[in-house]
Amino acid sequence: MAEEEHDVSVSEQGEEAEVKKDKKSKKEKKEKKEKKKKKEKNDDDEGGGGGGEESAPKSPSSKKKKKKKGDAEGAEESAPPLTSPTSKKKKKKKGDGEGAEDLASPMMSPSGKKKFSVEYFEAILEELREKLEKKIKIKSKDREAFADACNGYYDVWYGKWENEQWLHDLVDKGASEEEIAEAQAYVDESNESLPQHKRYAIGKALKIFENLEEERITAMEEKLVKGAIIAQASPQKLADFAAESKENEKLLKRLFGNAKLMKDMLRHGGAVKYEYGNAMKIYAECIGDEEDDEDDKPKLPDDEDDEEYDEAKELERGFKRVNKKIALACALELASPPFEFDSSVPIDPVARYKHFEKAHRKGELDPAFPFFSVWEMRQIVNCDAPNDQMSWCRSMLMNYAPHYTCLTDNKMRYVYMMQTDVRIRKPNWTGSPRTYQMVLSGGGNESVNSWWGRFMLKSFGLPAWGAKHHGRKEGFVHWTPDGWVTKNGAEWDNCNWMDKSGMDFKTELEARNKAPQEEYFKKLVSLQCLADVVDGDPSSVPDYEKDALHGDRLWRSLSIVSMELLFQTEPEVKRTFERKGQGLVTTKGEKYLKKFEDDAPDAEVSFKDGILIIPASRHEFSDGNILVIESNSAGKQFNFVADGVVDYEMPEDIPSKTYSLALEVCTVSSKQTPLSVKVGEDGEQKQIKIPYTVGEWQFTKAIKVDLEPGKTLKFMRPKGSLGLAIKKLVLR
Repeated sequence: MAEEEHDVSVSEQGEEAEVKKDKKSKKEKKEKKEKKKKKEKNDDDEGGGGGGEESAPKSPSSKKKKKKKGDAEGAEESAPPLTSPTSKKKKKKKGDGEGAEDLASPMMSPSGKKKFSVEYFEAILEELREKLEKKIKIKSKDREAFADACNGYYDVWYGKWENEQWLHDLVDKGASEEEIAEAQAYVDESNESLPQHKRYAIGKALKIFENLEEERITAMEEKLVKGAIIAQASPQKLADFAAESKENEKLLKRLFGNAKLMKDMLRHGGAVKYEYGNAMKIYAECIGDEEDDEDDKPKLPDDEDDEEYDEAKELERGFKRVNKKIALACALELASPPFEFDSSVPIDPVARYKHFEKAHRKGELDPAFPFFSVWEMRQIVNCDAPNDQMSWCRSMLMNYAPHYTCLTDNKMRYVYMMQTDVRIRKPNWTGSPRTYQMVLSGGGNESVNSWWGRFMLKSFGLPAWGAKHHGRKEGFVHWTPDGWVTKNGAEWDNCNWMDKSGMDFKTELEARNKAPQEEYFKKLVSLQCLADVVDGDPSSVPDYEKDALHGDRLWRSLSIVSMELLFQTEPEVKRTFERKGQGLVTTKGEKYLKKFEDDAPDAEVSFKDGILIIPASRHEFSDGNILVIESNSAGKQFNFVADGVVDYEMPEDIPSKTYSLALEVCTVSSKQTPLSVKVGEDGEQKQIKIPYTVGEWQFTKAIKVDLEPGKTLKFMRPKGSLGLAIKKLVLR
């Protein structure tokens, strides 16, 4: 039955194509006559793909629409409304020529309009739209050809999106393999067709770009960024924010009076949910009354205008530059703050800023942190963990397994704990709300494992992004010096996060990395600003459609094409993802790496005042999943990664007697297997209860053992055991 329906849909599609072809032919003839009457030059009789250009690609089988109750019209009705600039505001403008002239004041303050009122902001947008219509021209034939190509793309994209929702629903409800395979086939079909439609649309966009006068857009840059922020936030929300207090009015005056700040906000992705009032409030609370000035720029000891180079002042200037990036990242990303992990407590943006500012100054973060862009820092400061849990994470790792901070495999640095300690296992939640200490201690499925990976990377100041795939499964992607990589089942072409597909996210991060910031703004952000001002209310575009081409969203679609072109372009000077330079502090990770490379010998076994101290690294025979590493605090430590055996030989100068034995240990799991111990091969086997130390160093409760000079003390850890770090043995 399915095959018959497929054949019918293909046949209908062919008939529709013939009808469209006839209509298209009539339209071409009509356009030719109009062009001759107007005596336009460059009459190329385009009509949609002639003259050797790539023809419009065919859409996939329409059978995909059957999945939603088999009703194509119903699918159309479920689509989000399409918007363009409303005509109401234009009617307002007509017949009011004097008012239009008044808008040209330096502050763009419409005469007769109360400052920061709804009418005030609406008038600014109307004036800007009129100016843009006059100064930025696109040929009608190029506009129509691009719009048609975008609509063709959108139809396929929306069908793909519907089928993906269908697929996820089937997976969630545990549908049969046959049903899931059928849904997956429709998704795959759309995936194959979509690139063809995008290429076709890009070809049409290039016609527009060829004739687009970029210098005119650049000349209006300051007004354009102001208009984009007003359009995104909406005149009503901005007016409401200003009406709340005089302080809020001052914040808006500060924002709209600082073109560089507005430009930086938009270049780095804009405020979440367009909450620019809150973003400005957060930014001001973080940095106070400081403004961007020449004093922020780094100086060198031999600067001609710097008679006395002050190293301390230059260091503070360096921190000030980094702090402003952290502040802006927090202001934009947390303007509408998410909740803390497993709770209804919103993240405090200012406290988050202070957390990372202090962690950076104290050298707790990765050396790359200060060299990330604001956009990259946004993928750090949005960690859903409370600040104290991030602090704990950094302390825990430097105690328990500090060598994970300097692994040569960039993909596994820090996150190797997912394999060794979190592991894929049945979770063990010990309280509510859940915490990341519980995640590490109790483990969980692939998704829980991914929660830990993102949390750990962000805690150390490295960007990471979630990635849902195959229904509700979660993986993640994260930055490395070699580029962003996928983890835990996620692949770029099969994942999404917060209504953004993995491929769209990859395209954006690659485009941002390839283009210098000014070029990125000129080639891409300026087009996005035009979209915000000209295409209509930006908030009417659903988040999941913001990266989709659409014929009614001309400038937004052009900006998407521009990003794709940046993504595809190989720059003359290759730009890597390395983020490095002369840091402001020597980080704890860098200090540890130096110790690791020096590999200084550990302390010797000592017996003094009746106390025998044996450094854990001073062992004899060992076997199993164990290793000796540098300890972050002092000396070395011995880590049971899982099971293993290790022997310690007693010195010849100790007296034969009964000793109290205790170990200095560090653990991260509450489910601990006792450590077995015996003297010699034939001695009585005893057990040392291992405490859950939550990543801190702590001594075990002592047990009694009978020892003689030269005897061997054997420790055994069974299979299935979780990690255990030991610094030393103390016998009294």
